[in-house]
Amino acid sequence: MGAGAETDVKQPLVSVIIPVYNTERYVREALDSAIGQSYRNREILVVDDGSTDASGSICDEYQKRDRRVRVIHQGKRGVSEARNTGMRTATGKLIAFLDSDDRFHPEMIEAMVREMERNNADISICYATRKTRTKRVSSVPANVYISKQGFHFLLESRISPCLWNKVFRRELWDGIEFSEGRYYEDVAVLFELILRAKRICLIRDWLGCIGSISPSVA
Repeated sequence: MGAGAETDVKQPLVSVIIPVYNTERYVREALDSAIGQSYRNREILVVDDGSTDASGSICDEYQKRDRRVRVIHQGKRGVSEARNTGMRTATGKLIAFLDSDDRFHPEMIEAMVREMERNNADISICYATRKTRTKRVSSVPANVYISKQGFHFLLESRISPCLWNKVFRRELWDGIEFSEGRYYEDVAVLFELILRAKRICLIRDWLGCIGSISPSVA
């Protein structure tokens, strides 16, 4: 294995869950961004949800390259069940998601976990943008909110309902699954997770580059 396969067991393990379906044009960038993180102790769970293009074979290629990547192939069941499969397989104390047509800033997970641990938070959130950004993350402290404030921020669209600009403590997910075949499945789940969280930290930095949702959102 290459140097990129090293881990640091002193850091809490982060499970990055990536559902994939027919995104052969983008999935390499997504996987490269997940593998190239400055935060080392992570597993990358790629769920190929019955892709009919080259996405599945591309994912297999990355699994051979880096031992932290695990690819699970399943029949077409939808993004909700793909994420559920990833959750059932995950062994990390922290959970992160990435869509296969989006990508992480190289320091995203490191910054998110650092602020989560510093503030004893259950959910860490950053901003996302359509612009590629690789400069170092600022050291500005995160803002910390209680569950009720986070709930209102979500209602007011001050926090986006997407999953992949957030890191969650695993215990928040006890008893929660995504509803199969439901539109905007992220939203219902995120409301429940925020209500369960005691503390939420919002990092005032742009750590994600998105290809499918609105820019300039937290």
